[in-house]
Order: sequence, then C-alpha cells, then structure tokens
Amino acid sequence: MKHIIVTSGPIGVGKSLFSAEIEKRPKVKRVSTRKHILEAMKCENERGALQRAGDKLDVESDGKWVADAVENAINNDSSVEIFLVDSARIESQVTELRNRFGGAVFHIHLTAADEELERRYKLRKQELKEYLTYQEAASHGTERGVKDLASVADLCLNTDHVDAESLATAALAWRGFSSKPYDPEQLVDVIVGGQYGSEGKGNVCAAIATDYAALVRIGGPNAGHKVAVPEYTFVQLPSGTGSTPDAEIMIGAGSTISLPKLLKEILDQKLDGERLSIDPRAMIINDWDREIEQKGLQKISTTGQGVGAASSRKILNRDNETFGPAVRLAGEVSELKEYVRNVRLRIEKILERGGRILIEGTQGTMLSIHHGLYPHVTSRETS
Repeated sequence: MKHIIVTSGPIGVGKSLFSAEIEKRPKVKRVSTRKHILEAMKCENERGALQRAGDKLDVESDGKWVADAVENAINNDSSVEIFLVDSARIESQVTELRNRFGGAVFHIHLTAADEELERRYKLRKQELKEYLTYQEAASHGTERGVKDLASVADLCLNTDHVDAESLATAALAWRGFSSKPYDPEQLVDVIVGGQYGSEGKGNVCAAIATDYAALVRIGGPNAGHKVAVPEYTFVQLPSGTGSTPDAEIMIGAGSTISLPKLLKEILDQKLDGERLSIDPRAMIINDWDREIEQKGLQKISTTGQGVGAASSRKILNRDNETFGPAVRLAGEVSELKEYVRNVRLRIEKILERGGRILIEGTQGTMLSIHHGLYPHVTSRETS
C-alpha cells in the first residue's frame, strides 16, 4: 500500500525542514508541486510567478491538480512507499487527495505562534521575502486561509520550541511508521550477578571494558568490586575504569553516592571532568543513613553502607523531611561540580555515533528486593 503524507502550515512555520527530515526515511519521495506547476503552466521559476500560477490552477481545477501530481508520481515510481506533498494550501487540495486515495492520506498541519512566525520571517534572506513584514505575507492570497487547514488535518504539531527532526519522528510514530531505518546492532550490554553477589562481576567488567566507549555504574557503594589488573577494589566507579583509560565513566541519576569513597576513587584513578560524568540527580548518602542500616545488620542482607536509607529518603522527602534529614543531590555538592552533567544526554550522544556502552550492576539477582528471599534482600532491583 502506498502512503501519502501531506503537509500544510503558514509561511515560516518550518515545512521545508520538517519535510527534509521525513525524506531521510527510506523509500520516501517528495512530490514536487513546483515541477508540476512549471510543466502545466509554463511560468517562470520564481516564487511570485509560481504562486500566481498555482492560484490559477486551483481555480481551474478546484484544487485537483495536486492529486494529479501525486497520481503521476505513483504511476512513474513503483518502488516508493511514501509520497510526500509539501505542501497543501487550500482545503479542496486535501479533499481531492482523500477522495482519490482514501485512508492512504496522512495530513500533518504545522503551527507556531504569530510572534515566532514574525521573528522567523525577519531572519529570512532578503531574496526570499516578497513583503516587508510577516503580517503582509500572511494576509496575501491563499496564505490567508492556510491556518484554517488545521481543522481538517489528521495531526497538528507546534514548531515553536521543537526541532524538525523530533517533530518528524513523532509524526511518523503517531501514524505507525518506524521513525528511522531498523538497525539491528546492539550497543548496550548489562552485567548482573546471577546469584547472591561475589560472582566476579568486577573482573569480568574490567576484562571486557576495552570494547566499550562508555562504562556506567549503577546502584551504590555496597561491598565493592575487586579487579585483578590493575589491582583495585571499586566501590563507586565502574570496574573497567583502570583497565580502559579511553572510556567515558558515568554514574547515573539512580545511583547513591558515598562522597568520601567516591572522591578517593576519583583521586586514585586520576579522573577529570572530561572523562567522568555524574548525574546531578544522584543521591548523596550521609551518616544518618549509615546509622539506620547498621541497626539492621543481623536481620537483613545489608552491607550497612546507607544505600537503602538514602534511597528511601529520596522517595519520602520530596517536599518535606518525612524520613530523616533533607535530601542532598550530587548537583548540590561543590566538590563534584567539575563532573556534574546530564548523563542521559551523554549516553544519547555516544549511541548516536554508534559507540558501545557497558552497564555494571552492583549486586546478585537473589538479593533483589522484588525477586530475592525477602526480607533478606537489598533495597534495589538487580537489573
């Protein structure tokens, strides 16, 4: 089945950029209404002349000429799956497309605030401006009624604060198309313990770390992961930090941090702000957390590091001090200022360039709060 995507929207809304992103998908072809006008009307290849010729075609055919252009494109290229019409200017053009192609038509209308459209119009190159102001351009000819096409569109998207790539991805996903070509390459590996811990996760992670662009440690400062080469026990940092000096090191937002232990490891491993990233939302453990857990050493499988208590405070103390002292996050710690940044964005950039990521868990599966032998468990889900 062939699909037809039709765009519409006022001048300066970003139709060309949006359509360019749609075109990046395989088997998409843009239907050139400009080319159809030039062939049908024999006019000059100039914006004003093209608009006048298009207006004349609309009157003569009641907007059916756009559907004619699409039909010609379909007949001439059977390999294309999606035909992209950029753009419809009047309702009768969309109506005729639906009459002729039915449910294959997907009409996307782009909108933006008038102030934003005015701002963009001012930034246009002089040769693209037919009028001094956006208001003049918007009140001329068929442009006056373009905003009304929102009422007949399948999907309306606001372009004020969202880039064209994100909007195109959202539109394709909304319709059920895959937003990007399928890429079967697996870029993220997760190491978890299959028993009660002490399975050798540290040595395994250190040994294979050279295959990865980034190493991510999740969880908190529990018993520590011992590494043979180079010899070290990692409590907070990924176990491959020493064996893979070129890999980025990351501590995610869900982690809990023992500040003294982390600072010691940073110093021992000679990490700087270029290599180490700590999410500003990671939780800082304090003495109160450790004291609370020390009381339960004989009853539950805690290491007494304060991880569970700190995690509980992060949940319970969102707006007041319900459980223990106030929450302190990594973004509030001056000693970590050099390393604090949004880890999720760093990971996205690595994945975009095809880099591989290793995520290292901190405990064994049978210590999972949900799947372990409760209550002899830790405060976390293993994976």
